Amino acid sequence: MATSRIGLKLSCLQACNNNLTEAEKLYDFLVKDIADLPDLEPMRPSVVQQIKQGADELFGWVNSHSEDFVKGWQLIQAMRGTAPTATPPANVPPIPIK
Repeated sequence: MATSRIGLKLSCLQACNNNLTEAEKLYDFLVKDIADLPDLEPMRPSVVQQIKQGADELFGWVNSHSEDFVKGWQLIQAMRGTAPTATPPANVPPIPIK
């Protein structure tokens, strides 16, 4: 899939078996409906930028779902019996001192 005018021209030329007149006709047919096609291919982000974007997305997702993680952890702890339950203390009168 071509993402620029140059890429589309090369794809049209290849599709028409290097026949320049047919490629020009095909290119004109395709490009008349695409007004905002850039002249050159957009630059891909560098590997460092891709890693940074991925980490930002991951930490953002974890941050937005942190309550779900806490609830899940509390549920696991409650199932194992190691977490205190969140019930209020029983209403028991104090032990009388003699």
